[in-house]
Order: sequence, then C-alpha cells, then structure tokens
Amino acid sequence: MEGRLTRGDSDNMRVEYAIPDFLFRFQLYGTHWRKVEAGWQYPLHEHHFLEINLVLEGEQITKIGDKEWYQRAGDILYIPPWAKHSSRNSGQVPMTYMCLHLDMDDEVLYPLLAQTDCAVMEAGTELNANIRRCIDPYIHLHEQPLSTADKEAGIRLAGLQLTTLLVEWALAERNHNAAQREWITPRDPMQFREKSFMEQKVKALFADDVSSGSMPSVEAWLPNFRWIGVYTVHFSEGTFWDRTGRFSAKLSLEQILEALGTVVIVVREPVLNIVVFSNHFTVPPMEDYIGLCKSVLEQRFRIPVDVTLEGITTDIAEAAKLYRVSDRGIRNEQMGEVYSRDFIHRLIRDAIFLMEREYADPELSLAQLAARLEITPNYLSSLFKSQTGNTFSKHLTHIRMYHAKRLLRETNRKIYEIAESIGYTDYTYFSRVFSKTFSVSPHRYRTAALVSSSQKEDDIREQE
Repeated sequence: MEGRLTRGDSDNMRVEYAIPDFLFRFQLYGTHWRKVEAGWQYPLHEHHFLEINLVLEGEQITKIGDKEWYQRAGDILYIPPWAKHSSRNSGQVPMTYMCLHLDMDDEVLYPLLAQTDCAVMEAGTELNANIRRCIDPYIHLHEQPLSTADKEAGIRLAGLQLTTLLVEWALAERNHNAAQREWITPRDPMQFREKSFMEQKVKALFADDVSSGSMPSVEAWLPNFRWIGVYTVHFSEGTFWDRTGRFSAKLSLEQILEALGTVVIVVREPVLNIVVFSNHFTVPPMEDYIGLCKSVLEQRFRIPVDVTLEGITTDIAEAAKLYRVSDRGIRNEQMGEVYSRDFIHRLIRDAIFLMEREYADPELSLAQLAARLEITPNYLSSLFKSQTGNTFSKHLTHIRMYHAKRLLRETNRKIYEIAESIGYTDYTYFSRVFSKTFSVSPHRYRTAALVSSSQKEDDIREQE
C-alpha cells in the first residue's frame, strides 16, 4: 500500500497509511458431547455450519457422500458446511463423542473453509493436539460452570484460537491441493449473516410493543412479504431444554418450512417461536405443515410435541402480538380451552384461495364470496380486514395487478385482452388502476420490460 501525502489534520504529518476496516463475527453453535449405546446412528442431514467431531471413547463411522470416514478414540473429523452426512457407532460398546459447530460472518474465511474437503485429524498429530487444546474447555464446561468474567473470556478465547487454527490449516490445504470439493451444494456463503441478523432483530422487535406506524423504521431489514405466519412449538417434557436437541429441531423446522418463505426461529423457553415471512399470494393449507412439523419432531425426539399456528397476518404489529402471547396460547390449549383463531384463519385462507383461483371472474365480489363461505358479507369484510390488514377489494386488486405485470412481461397479448383476462371489462379503468398501483402505465411498463429483457439477452450472448 502506497503512502499518501496529507495536509490539514496536522502540519507535522507527511504520510498516512489507510488500512481497510474489517468486521469479524464468529459463532459457536450446538456444541455438545454425548454418550451413545451400541447400534446408535444419526440420520443423514446437512447444515451451513462447519463441524468438528471428536471421538472421546469408542469408534465412529461418518458417511459423507459416498465415502465413509472412520474415527478411533481421540480422532477429530472436520466436516465442511453443506456436506450431507450421517453417523453411527461402529463398535459393540458405548461411544462418547463431542460435536462443535462453527459459523462465521465473513465473505473470505467462510468460503475458504466451505471449500476445504473433509479430513480426519488423527490422535497424536500436532494439529490434533492443537485443536484439542481449544475444544477441551467446552468438553469440561459442565464440570466448572461459568461464574466469572475470566471464565467467560477464556471460553471465547478458545473459540477464537480454534477459528485461527482451522483457517491456517485450510490455507495450507488449499496450497497443497487446488481442487475444490466437487460435491459441495451451491449455496449463498453468507447465509449465516442473514439468519443471525434476522433472529436477533425479530427477537428484539417482537419483544416490544410495535405499532403499525413504526413499520417504516423496520422495513429496511424485513424480507419482502405479503403475509406473516407465526408458529409455536412446545415440547411436553421439560428435560428437552437440558438437551442438545434444539439445534437439530431448528434445522428440521427450517427445512420443512423454507418453501413458504424466509423462516426465522427463536428459542424462547419453554417454546420455539417460528416466524415465516412469505411473499406468496396464496396461503397454503397450514394444517399440512403443522402436521409435518409435529411428525418429524416427535419421530426424532420420541416425545410428544405441540405445534400451533398462532395466526397469519399482513401487519407486523399483529405478528408481534401473536409472537408475545404464543406461550400463553399453548397453555390455553393444554387446559382444554377453545382456540378459535384456527377457525377464523381457515375462513380467510379459504377466501384467499378462491380469490387466487378465480381472480379472472369479473363478477367475483365480497358478497359472492361470503355466500360461498356461508357467512355474511359484513362479517367477511371485517374479518378480512382484521386478519390481513387489507380490505377484500384491495387484496383482489393486488392479485390482479400481479398477473397483469406477468402477462405484460411474458406475452404479446394486447393490453385490453390482458385486462379482460384478469377480470376487468373496462380497459380505461384497468389502465387507471395499474398506473396508480405502479406509477407507470401498462404500455410504458411493457416497453421497459422488453428493453430490460433484450439487454439481458445481449449480456448472455456476450458472455458466450
């Protein structure tokens, strides 16, 4: 870096060297040790953490891809992020192992470690001994609980030292072997940044009273959404919270619900809160997702699990209320009280489903929909507003405008034909609604979309 002549701050300063700013953030996650019997096995899974697995006694085989990795007592196995793996006790006696997950918010170090292949660091080697010194404090943590600032600092220092060792090792491995892992699943290497940030923000925001008027201040970090679903998971046995299962539970729930949108899971004993930010127009059958979550968790932990849909809303303030009362809702169910919110939301889900399916019908109206749902128009109107934050007509307009944009981009149909195909018999009225919604006329929108598409094709041809 070259020096830069400076003037202004000090007459005596002649040269200044500006070093870039760096932010480092590391996270140890789901760290535990466990003693298991002969015949034990852990099913195939993956996660965005890198994993350090140490066998303390016995023998273990971990299958990663098509290869099996064998560990004896004292051996350490490095498993990079997104490597699908399963483990089993390969001996006829009990086995004890220690597992530590490391994540980092760093666009240079995370990809480096993610592209470093699996490796067994055998007992007796220098690398193994160095890593053991870093993870031994975690193995013995239950014997000497943290009670002083010095112990807290020591635990953090051990984590930083472990991270440094792994990065140095990964750099050496890359220099010796330039080939990257062929089986790595392409993912966003910075996913941890988003997940960690979202969990912290949701936990902080939803813990306070949030009014609709405060929405502009949080829109900057909220993912795009048309509705928010709030779930609660309650484990009937209190001992669950003394186990390491919360890590596995969060991974399982994320995999089940990720099709709905952005999933944020917050541990808030005695419950897990799940907040789903979805950009879908239609709300799918939530009972199916609840049943799947319950089935997977009960099968994995072999204890009764309650999964409850607290509610669906388009309003962040309402979502915060559902989040805060979730543990009380579980208790109400256990006491045998009627949880009427399920019934209310089922009506709204049915209404939105019909609107999404039949938006092209120019006769579709609040009164018609209410008759089909066997409720009064006034009740449906107030229910729709309270549960979605929008009126029936506004929501129907959103659906129709979404399809209008799609057809303008993807078809050559005349604009008046598009208007008719989404439920508007009056082209002038359709054009006015479109312009008011998107601040651009249908014709100008189509022209801009065609120019953008043409530019993308030119870029692709240039790359080829």
